[in-house]
Amino acid sequence: MALNKKKLADSLKKIDDNKPSSKATAASKWAKAIKQHAQKGRAGDTKPTFITELTPLFLVDMEAGIFLDKLPINLALFWQTTIWSSASFTGVTGLANPVTLTTFLKVFSAKNLQSPAEDHTEELAGIIDSWTKTVMVVLTNNQSGATTTAPIL
Repeated sequence: MALNKKKLADSLKKIDDNKPSSKATAASKWAKAIKQHAQKGRAGDTKPTFITELTPLFLVDMEAGIFLDKLPINLALFWQTTIWSSASFTGVTGLANPVTLTTFLKVFSAKNLQSPAEDHTEELAGIIDSWTKTVMVVLTNNQSGATTTAPIL
């Protein structure tokens, strides 16, 4: 399995098209879309186990009107608290830098303000997917104890 930008874009478009009835519903749907995307990610042969629940973080930020502004920090926290495992390796997220994502989202927001009628979900999914692939995981071999790093793919 691997991260799939197209499926994330489809999920975000569905949320956008169906206009959630409340911020709580929107936060829940966004969290579900991001988590479904993330569950497909692999670092080496390891699979992720998520510790941080995104819905409460997203809801607070949606209520405050700062969702996109806080998305980089929330996604970095989400990945930083993820545990990775397989039969051969155990891992922890070594670096999930929110600064790069912040920069991309500022450009995205500026473009979105210039043409708000356009559908930007595919572009946003691409930004999230591309940034996720820069996140590095430190993997430890369960037999030898040797470490290596791998991106989330």
